[in-house]
Amino acid sequence: MRLTAVTLAIGLLVSGCTGERRAAGPATWRLVEDLRMGGADSGASSFSDIRGLAVTPAGGILVLDYQPQEIRLFDSAGRFVKVVARKGEGPGEITSANGMAAGPDGRLVVNDPQSRRFSIYDASGAFVEQHVVPGWGYGYLWNGGVDTAGRTYEAFYVRRDTLHIPSIRRFSPDFSSTDTLPMPPCMSDLKRESYLFQSKERNGVMGVPYTAEVVGYVDDRGSAWCARSDEDLVIQMNAESGDTVRTIRGTRAAAPITAAEHDSAVAGVEAFAKQLGATGWDLSRIGKLRPIILNLSTDDAGRLWVLTGAADSVSIYDVYDRDGAPLATVRANFTGSSVPGWHPVIRGDRFYTIVTDADGVPAVVRARLEHTP
Repeated sequence: MRLTAVTLAIGLLVSGCTGERRAAGPATWRLVEDLRMGGADSGASSFSDIRGLAVTPAGGILVLDYQPQEIRLFDSAGRFVKVVARKGEGPGEITSANGMAAGPDGRLVVNDPQSRRFSIYDASGAFVEQHVVPGWGYGYLWNGGVDTAGRTYEAFYVRRDTLHIPSIRRFSPDFSSTDTLPMPPCMSDLKRESYLFQSKERNGVMGVPYTAEVVGYVDDRGSAWCARSDEDLVIQMNAESGDTVRTIRGTRAAAPITAAEHDSAVAGVEAFAKQLGATGWDLSRIGKLRPIILNLSTDDAGRLWVLTGAADSVSIYDVYDRDGAPLATVRANFTGSSVPGWHPVIRGDRFYTIVTDADGVPAVVRARLEHTP
């Protein structure tokens, strides 16, 4: 799950690091697209707003389309199988689902915050049960998952007086018990107000384009990962103890944005401010350098994938093993823009992600990981 500056402002104290790594090694791998669903497709594989993607043990693909509130199951060849869940308030139905994750046993956990419940389906897409839980708020994407022990976890805020403390809420596999962990401290020198435009007129915020922000991620093995977008530096922490496990340091430097990128950022901020009715936003706050780190993810082997800001039209990842040693730089050969905040699902040599075209239409892409010399 991604814990960005907008969805979760985490504090950081960088200390007690146990080791560092060198820049990514010479190996260059590539991601070769072998399946695409969406975009110009029609019928069941036409999507409007994808908020969830999961993979079954048999390689089936589950897609949560937010606007119609449907979860659709496709087989490993991309053929439509059935609708797993439709909009509604009854058991097995969803009302405002904004994320889902598959556990190690293949069961699917779907977050439905408006109904304050999790709906559970088996690997075939059959409804199993639902669990009503205390609500805490709502985000664009669900910052949660299912860990290797079968526990469902999510990022949320604990309110203390006037403060909202970032935390991790974790449910037992049968949802009979809940524990709460404080989010490990992350980048306390990077204050939330430094990278957000805040609307005084309405309840709305927007990240200031091209300014440093916190990039965070909690994986299914109990680690919390943290980075600044403007530094090639990632810190791995134990999510339960908050102790620093290791520091992973690279050598990438930030590149200047182009005039076209600056103009596009200005237009985006002005459009959003107009939508909110916000005034007084200082456009000079827009930064001048591209981010170095865009996103953090881990695969089913526990390896770290760092999405870099190194290219315009393709996704480039630096990949590190579980000890923080560099493995390769991975270049995607498929078209489409990465969706902000989206974490790919990586199983063995298969890579699943969401991209959008120039018109913002989303598509599911599956790619094969090739280990080239």
